[in-house]
Amino acid sequence: MAKKLSYESNGFCFMFEETLTAPFFIDFNDFKPNTVAGRIEKQSYPGMDGATTFETALDVCNINLSAKILAHNLGTRIKSIESVIDEYKNLLSVTFNPKNIGTLRYKNNIGEFFIECRPTSIPACGNVENDGVLPFQVELYSDSSYWSRAE
Repeated sequence: MAKKLSYESNGFCFMFEETLTAPFFIDFNDFKPNTVAGRIEKQSYPGMDGATTFETALDVCNINLSAKILAHNLGTRIKSIESVIDEYKNLLSVTFNPKNIGTLRYKNNIGEFFIECRPTSIPACGNVENDGVLPFQVELYSDSSYWSRAE
């Protein structure tokens, strides 16, 4: 089964796939959806070996999204690759606006999941590669520690 990832916010949706014919590419080997740290409340006293743990909890979820816009798959004879890149840089800024909460959906071999999150900043775009590929990266933050099942 092919993995898929999408991000919806502010009336726009980006669909990411691991195929070079897709408009938006993501390498799922680099995608880490479950980056949640734990918080441990503990106390130690002078002369005490070890510590006493009072409570543990999961922290917020931070997801680093690194992807590429394959502008050569979006360009046409009427619309140049440079125009497509400029258009999608603008759409990235509108869609991944930190003022708006969005929904990240992830489909893999065990099901479909979603998490509500917001970007911590507008996406950082890299240099356009010679074949019309625009890499970008954005950090997403969720108050929740867990992904929910889509069902």
